[in-house]
Amino acid sequence: MKKILITGGAGFIGKELTKSLLNYNYNLFILDKLVFKQRFINNKKIKNYKIDIVNKVKLNHLIKKIKPNIVVHLAAVHNIPVCEKDRQLAQLTNIIGTENLLKAIETIKLDKFVHASTGGVYSWKSKILHEETSILHPGDNYSLTKYSNEKQISFWSEKTSNKYVIARIFNTIGPNDPNGHIIPDILDQIDKNKRINKIFLGNILAKRDYVDVRDVANSLTKIIRLKLSKKSEIINISNQSNYSIKDILKIISQELRTVIKVKIDKKRIRKFDRPHQIGSNRKLINIVGYKPKYKLKHSIINVIKEII
Repeated sequence: MKKILITGGAGFIGKELTKSLLNYNYNLFILDKLVFKQRFINNKKIKNYKIDIVNKVKLNHLIKKIKPNIVVHLAAVHNIPVCEKDRQLAQLTNIIGTENLLKAIETIKLDKFVHASTGGVYSWKSKILHEETSILHPGDNYSLTKYSNEKQISFWSEKTSNKYVIARIFNTIGPNDPNGHIIPDILDQIDKNKRINKIFLGNILAKRDYVDVRDVANSLTKIIRLKLSKKSEIINISNQSNYSIKDILKIISQELRTVIKVKIDKKRIRKFDRPHQIGSNRKLINIVGYKPKYKLKHSIINVIKEII
């Protein structure tokens, strides 16, 4: 039975990925430092470990014990404002932590290494973002750390001859989000019993390519099960769509039957905030047969049911 190690496996994407992989014949090893006090999934196919990837000694010891066949690297500091406010924390976890992991598995012959990168590594000037042709130019600290990861993994692969997949994941939404992203932030400010709600937000015009966390998990599962014909692949996980926060507010307003009045809070406006982002999903469709199950409205409704 193949052994899959998932770092950040109790996180937003990690938990959904773990649920998805339970449908297959794998032994799952989940690493997470549980920074959001989330809980591990209990299942006989899963062994859970509370470990920070920055802790090189504990990580090395565990890797030697497990000897995984496949590694899925999701562990990272994700929240953009946190990454900008505490740049060193983000770089320590995302860059040094990744280097610790790569060093720990350096002598292991893997089936593949799957890394969660971001659509943010692309240049802001590109309209539709393609894996092979779009320019890479990260515009914030989080994206910079992920760009560094991609280079780290490429160098590691040259040294070890291990195969890898870079999954450039676009804006992930859906239920059980511990990271305080935009939809939970909006809903936390709304009283469903009020006919009119006043909330505080930053830039509501920026457009993003939103993907439901369950579609992300399903795509990663297919990538994990994919037999690689090449030494490496880079694949966008995106819906090739473009929605603004105004669009999200409209859906929430309709579902809750409340008028939402937005007051722009200058403190919430990011210094680095691209106006639009659309990821080509042609490669994802061609390679793994991607068919999203959740439209934006369905994802938002699911989050509303969970929070309100």
